[in-house]
Amino acid sequence: MLQRWRKPHRNQRQTVSPPPGCLAVTDAGTLLARHHDLVDELNVQVGLPHHHSDRLLHTLLLRYASFVQELPASQSHHHADAGGLLRHSLEVAVYALRAARAPMAIIPAIVEETEIKAAKERYAIATAALFHDIAKPITDQRVELVDHKGMVINDWNPWISNLAETGTTFYRVRFDAQRRYKLHASASLLVATRIIPDQGLAWLSETPELFEHWISALSGGENAITQLVKQGDSYSTARDLTGGKRPAVAGDVKTVADQVLGAIAHLHRDNKLPLNQRGAAGWITGNTAWLVSKKVLDAARDYLSNLGVRGIPTDNNRLMDELQAIGAITTTEDGRAIHTVQIALQDGWEQEMRVLAFHLDRLWPNPEERPASIAGTVTPHTQTEEVTPAVAAARDGDAQTASPSLAADPAPGPAPVKDKRDAEIPMPRLADPSPTPTVATPQNDVLEDATSEPSANKEIEDQFMTWLRDGLASGSMACNRKDALVHGLSEGLLLVSPQIFKEYAAANAIEWKHLQRRFQRKGWHKKTPDEMNVWTVEVQGERTTSTLRGFLIVDEQVTGPHPPPNPRLHIEGERSQSSLTT
Repeated sequence: MLQRWRKPHRNQRQTVSPPPGCLAVTDAGTLLARHHDLVDELNVQVGLPHHHSDRLLHTLLLRYASFVQELPASQSHHHADAGGLLRHSLEVAVYALRAARAPMAIIPAIVEETEIKAAKERYAIATAALFHDIAKPITDQRVELVDHKGMVINDWNPWISNLAETGTTFYRVRFDAQRRYKLHASASLLVATRIIPDQGLAWLSETPELFEHWISALSGGENAITQLVKQGDSYSTARDLTGGKRPAVAGDVKTVADQVLGAIAHLHRDNKLPLNQRGAAGWITGNTAWLVSKKVLDAARDYLSNLGVRGIPTDNNRLMDELQAIGAITTTEDGRAIHTVQIALQDGWEQEMRVLAFHLDRLWPNPEERPASIAGTVTPHTQTEEVTPAVAAARDGDAQTASPSLAADPAPGPAPVKDKRDAEIPMPRLADPSPTPTVATPQNDVLEDATSEPSANKEIEDQFMTWLRDGLASGSMACNRKDALVHGLSEGLLLVSPQIFKEYAAANAIEWKHLQRRFQRKGWHKKTPDEMNVWTVEVQGERTTSTLRGFLIVDEQVTGPHPPPNPRLHIEGERSQSSLTT
């Protein structure tokens, strides 16, 4: 099918070196020929007959390559090199299809033959995967059309044309400091309908059930197609982060320390590392980001681990050494990585914290992307001077640089397959998944409130409750999610025990059993009818039922407003009971 793409097109543009920092508009066939292994496997995986493949897949890929050209997939994270977006999208499509071993069986067998049905489902998966990042030129990037001297002619408008249709020869990629998250889902669907062939769109629309799920996946909904695309995205991202040697368009993230820095910046961009507020993961002053040491490093490690990245040390001391080696963090006067500081916000909130002092320009090389400074002060305990934003800006120097350190081991992606039947990962059924809470370590995709040092004038159980109350109020405390430590019930608020006490104690270097005993003595919780402190809660999953154990707090004056009840959780033996009496 794709041999034609490995030959130069007669209409291919003359080869002229682009100006420094610019890229050349390239023929779609030439772009795809660079990834012929992925294109060939994609063709095999979709499994369309030859005459249908030309109309439905060949045309689609040519249009897609013409649209994305050599744009990077990110500024300094994964696939940040020229052509990264095209390569990443093809990889996601291939990996998603490898994961789809069996048909999703949402098209009734009496309507279409089984093989045609399966091919249509694979086509839906492949196109959803290809289009999962199609809105990045709109939401993340600004592309300048330039002449042979690098002078800007105009900005590209991706809403009305692809780059090859602009008539220009060269372009330059800029990254938008204010990413438009809310636009991403709607933009993806609009752009996708311009690129997918009319015959392909009509083919999918003939099956309403499948078409509905395809539209939902492109619009940010959760279903089996979305889950497969996420699997493919994770494999592709991990493969690039751990094994790539390509020069990035805007910075390269390959060493252990640089991968951690990239993860921290990515988590903050996705609103999973809140800054400059009560219960935040860090605070900014001048060119310094004071980030809560354990929370932030654990979050970065978990994020990379979830992507399949290997070689990231499990010991935070090792991570601190790596960060020091490249000059990403500054040490105390006596050479320690962790600083003890007093955070004071203008709204009156004040807390003592153990933090790492990151150079802001190492986390966000682009000044336009850097978070603003706090409305307040950060005072290190080794000095009496308050580090206000003005003082910090005057004192902070540029971050030092050093040679890269230990490289991460590559993470194994799915094994290549030559036939769609060889894949080993079963396909989930098309049903909207609802996360099932389990007793486990809290997820780091939503951080709990930042840790603090015990203070002499406040009991540890009161500090714990302040941490809980601030986390619930700010939204930084994960609730009603899989692995969350806090869940809403119709009867009150459930604190998963002992996990929530272990989490807080580990971050504050105290004994969790001692904290739990002090908590119990306060009498904040409601006891069971048998006068036991800990309640057992049933968790109803899709196929199985499990249990959680924890303390029940009924009075909102203790914790602040409770989250809405989790419909999957019920106090054991009391499903029919709507509330408890105190």
